Amino acid sequence: MKRLLIISSVLLGLSQQAAAQLSAGAEGWYVTAGTTWFTDSLVLTPSVNTALVNNTLTRSSTPVGGGIYAESVKRVYAFSAPFNFSGDASFYFLEEELNGNTAADLQLAYLDDAGTGTTTTGGFANTFNNSVWNFLSDATLSRLTAINGGVPLPLSGAGLQAVCYPGYILLSATVLDNENYARLEVERSSDGQAWQAAGTIARVEKHGSVAYSFRDTDTHFQKRQYRLVLTGKDGKQQVSAERMITRCTQQAEQPAIFATAQAGGSVLITGANNSEMNNARIRDMSGRTIWKGSGRAAQYQVQHLVPGVYLATAEIAGQPLHVRFAVQ
Repeated sequence: MKRLLIISSVLLGLSQQAAAQLSAGAEGWYVTAGTTWFTDSLVLTPSVNTALVNNTLTRSSTPVGGGIYAESVKRVYAFSAPFNFSGDASFYFLEEELNGNTAADLQLAYLDDAGTGTTTTGGFANTFNNSVWNFLSDATLSRLTAINGGVPLPLSGAGLQAVCYPGYILLSATVLDNENYARLEVERSSDGQAWQAAGTIARVEKHGSVAYSFRDTDTHFQKRQYRLVLTGKDGKQQVSAERMITRCTQQAEQPAIFATAQAGGSVLITGANNSEMNNARIRDMSGRTIWKGSGRAAQYQVQHLVPGVYLATAEIAGQPLHVRFAVQ
């Protein structure tokens, strides 16, 4: 039975950095529009009914940012499962959490599920009670923090994913505005403080959004964080959102795609374990592309193929894959 949250929820634990402040299981928390929800010092009042399912909220004192860019305040709320939110959002902060920012100039800032950062405008910082507020419209919240107004979060360049496979860690990232960058480097850390180079990704000369991948064969660790450092053609650097991996006790299966021919000249292309595919194509045996997938999906239904042998190709987590199939 769904649980309907109709009153404010107040959870303790203000002194517990990075401790779970809220956990929503499979039943989920359902917050009705106009209901104010308190957790720690975070205050959310959605303007539409909002569901939190299989989600854990934590608070961290590790700021977003770094490098040559400014850092956020040392109060960051992180949701384990990013969700769409519209409504009033605010939180209270301590003076010692400003981290070089100015209280009167603060604006809310958030990261979406791809690690893309947004610094909001038009919000309000209350210097009497040390709080910052704004109205968010259709924002995908992965992490919520605050930074001086007009200062971009240094995470707008890429989203990073990390998956453990037998013998290696596969890192994949989609870099936006690829033409603006000259160098892409992967760094790793055991504590989130000291970072070392893991390798360099060969950059592709292409405009717009580009998917990259990198394999790290050093799997001897208990816990590790990865990040992508992008150096722009202007010499400035951006740092992606970190991705955490603990020692791989249950390793992911090797990615694969399948093609199932069906009656009437149609075929169903699927990713193993319901994995999302990108850049899906079907080619005939002469190499001619006869179908191109649109966007990312876990499966594609392709129709009206004439009898013959075809090659389906796609990428999963940046790894190119292919499978041959026949249509009768």
